[in-house]
Amino acid sequence: MSQIIACKSTTGIVLGADSSAVEFGMDGTVRHRPIQRLHVLTPKAAILAGGASEGEAICRELTAFVKEEKLSSIDDLLPAALSFLSSAYTEFMTKRCEFHPVDPIHHLHFILAGISDTA
Repeated sequence: MSQIIACKSTTGIVLGADSSAVEFGMDGTVRHRPIQRLHVLTPKAAILAGGASEGEAICRELTAFVKEEKLSSIDDLLPAALSFLSSAYTEFMTKRCEFHPVDPIHHLHFILAGISDTA
């Protein structure tokens, strides 16, 4: 189980996460591995991934997408990231459910946070 947390204050935001993932093999094996759940998207925006370990790869892909599209403000990044994450989540669940029944352990959770330049 992953732990992700976000807090907002008058001076900014705080994001935190654990750094391990539990993976369950088709043969019933359990494997623990280190994982990076926090990804900086821009100097003023970041994303946390919780749930299945595949969230780490999705966050890396989102980071590359944000750089490729030259998105810098949270106001521009938010709608693009939501669309990106929606598609990535659908693809993840489609692939995952080919082999496993839908189960909460297979879900992904994201917290996208940032500071607006206009606020």
